[in-house]
Amino acid sequence: MKLAGNARVVRAISAAGGSNPFHAYIISGPDGSGKTLAARLLSSALVCTSDEALRPCGRCLACRKTDHGTHPDVRVLEMEGKESFLVSQSRELRAEASRLPNEGRHKVFILPDAQHMNEAASNALLKILEEPPEYAVMILIAENPASLPETVRSRCVELRLRPVNESEALPVLRELFPEEPDSALSAAFRASEGLIGRAADRLAGREGNCEIAAEAAAAIFSRDELGLLTALMSLERAGKEEIRRELCALSRTLASAAVTEKACALTKAELAASAAAAAEIYQRSALYISPGNMLAGAAAELARIFANNQQAPSRRP
Repeated sequence: MKLAGNARVVRAISAAGGSNPFHAYIISGPDGSGKTLAARLLSSALVCTSDEALRPCGRCLACRKTDHGTHPDVRVLEMEGKESFLVSQSRELRAEASRLPNEGRHKVFILPDAQHMNEAASNALLKILEEPPEYAVMILIAENPASLPETVRSRCVELRLRPVNESEALPVLRELFPEEPDSALSAAFRASEGLIGRAADRLAGREGNCEIAAEAAAAIFSRDELGLLTALMSLERAGKEEIRRELCALSRTLASAAVTEKACALTKAELAASAAAAAEIYQRSALYISPGNMLAGAAAELARIFANNQQAPSRRP
């Protein structure tokens, strides 16, 4: 799949397939703008075996391996927790970066959710960015790159993804949803602020259909800790993105209830505190080591708010 719009980013990805790519990139943009796709295309360009002018071609064996996540020279380093990146991964990253590529011209390391690295992890990464092997390329994915230390940002080229217009988005949505009429594709796009990923979620029914969030909110409204735990743990087998959608929907529901002063077992201040906590958990959810820990953290933090009879201080999400 090609990246829609964002001509500057597309040109930078194509240039990376040349003989002298930069050693580190930051891919940034709002949720649903295509950051993961851009990182995959950039990785493909760096290992593609076709003629330089065609990279990434999407057809050679190296591109197909990258697309399927099996290329030995393209490594995605998922964060393992709030504090464990430095301890468990920085040494591994430095060791791998010191080894020559197995098949391609470059060895590529992708760091999703890079804005959540703590100071120690950022300092460890900085050591690699300051003296990178000539064949190693780092790709940092960050929704908010301003949260990264300036010392890290200054050593990277930032590729900022922006919302696209409807004429750029519709061909992509037609490819993803060939059975949908153009009117439905256009409606989903217009409701998604120019972000194709959000439009795709809407068309696939992954947005606005958060039944578990509704169950969790009902349990919070009735001060039912067991009901809250049951609702959240029903997501135990869900993927991380589905859990994030439910947590986001939960924070919106609680925030709306706090504003409208919904009649329930919680005080207005407790409702506001619950909404703020849910929003904070959603923002931090990428830090949890696994979906199970995300759910446990959500259940524990929300339960603490209404488990006692003391009024929580009012906060806004």
